[in-house]
Formats: sequence, C-alpha cells, structure tokens
Amino acid sequence: VLTRAYNGGIMGVIVKDPKRRGHYAITSGNGLIPLIYVPTVPSYDREDFAAAGPVIAMGTVVRDEENRIVELRAVENCYTFPVAVFLRGISSEGDVGLVYPLEGIPSYYARTATWYLKCDELGLESSAKSWDECVIGFHRQFVSLWASYEDGTLDNPKIRDILDMMRPPET
Repeated sequence: VLTRAYNGGIMGVIVKDPKRRGHYAITSGNGLIPLIYVPTVPSYDREDFAAAGPVIAMGTVVRDEENRIVELRAVENCYTFPVAVFLRGISSEGDVGLVYPLEGIPSYYARTATWYLKCDELGLESSAKSWDECVIGFHRQFVSLWASYEDGTLDNPKIRDILDMMRPPET
C-alpha cells in the first residue's frame, strides 16, 4: 500500500532494471528504486541518463507506509551535478557551520560499484559502496581536518587560508 507521493528528486546512478526488461532504476548503493519515465522521454535520453554517472532524477517520489522510497514516477529529466555543496561539516564528533561552502566532486565507478567524493584543495577523498556512506566519510575527514585547524596543529598554510575563508566571524 502506497501512502505518500510528492514532487522531488533522487540522487544516484541510473541502471537498467534487472527485474523489468526495458525499464530503468536509480541506485545510490542501497538497493534499486524503479524509475517510471513520462512517455515523452525518448529512449535515447533514457540511455544518456544511464550513461551520465551521478545524476539527480526529478519526478514524483513515492513512499510506502514505512516511509521507504518505492519508486520515482513521472520522471521527465535527470540532471548531472558536477559538485556537491555542503554548508555544514557534520560528524559524530560535532558540527561545523561554514560561511563558505565545503565542496566535493562526486563520481561513481560502476565496475566496483563505488562512490567517490573528493576535494583536492583540502586533500579530502572519501569512497564507499553507498552515496550516504561516502558523504559520511567525507564529512568525518573534514571535521577532523577542522579540529586540527582549530587546535593549531594544521601546518599547511594553503589549507589554513581556505579554512580561514570558511570560518564564521567571531561574535
């Protein structure tokens, strides 16, 4: 029994649905979510979306009674996102509010089903089998870097300058 549907998007990679011939699904590493395209989306666009790597598929998100996403309907378009932007660094060790965003370049390596998130300027790189775990690892690294910046043990002046820009003004 489906309980809720709303307009929105799902981040992941699009793959051929192994259970439904001629159909596609989206995954972020935690199972497959069936995609139902509007009939006007041509097959070549569907193939391009599947070849694009990480995308945000836009449509009607359908959840079941346990709040799990069960499908994405009425998909008209998918958008690549060349960068993931975070306004907070979040980890179990604490949160860091930022005035300049933390950015990471996402990628997905299909052969090993591995997600990557990388920020060369700060020397951060995370990888995991799911997007969520990859983001958690990225944030954990950032908060650890921030802690070394705060306690004065970070000795890289270039990274210190970047973190100085990200620091909220003292109140």
